Amino acid sequence: MENSWNGTDRRQFDRHPLMLEAQVTIGAESFAVLIFHISAGGAKVQSLDAGKVAEIVLPKSAVLDIPDYGGYEGDIVWIDDEFIGIEFHENHKTMVKLITGQSAVTAA
Repeated sequence: MENSWNGTDRRQFDRHPLMLEAQVTIGAESFAVLIFHISAGGAKVQSLDAGKVAEIVLPKSAVLDIPDYGGYEGDIVWIDDEFIGIEFHENHKTMVKLITGQSAVTAA
């Protein structure tokens, strides 16, 4: 896989390390994943069924379903072996705070 990284971090949101089982659904197909990093803008997940990743053709819409937190729509924007990058369609800052145990209360 070619990497054109120029040394500048273009991320809009802080990433939070996480080891949480979830599920990715693409159309009618679902498979188990492990969330490695999550941010308000997306997630890095590892497929627990590597065969499913090989079938994905980019770009592809998907839903990341996190137990107790719901489903989050986004696009699969990169694949590297069994790892998948999902960019959420919306900013999910509050959800990330809840999942990572940070205080969801902000000063007014």
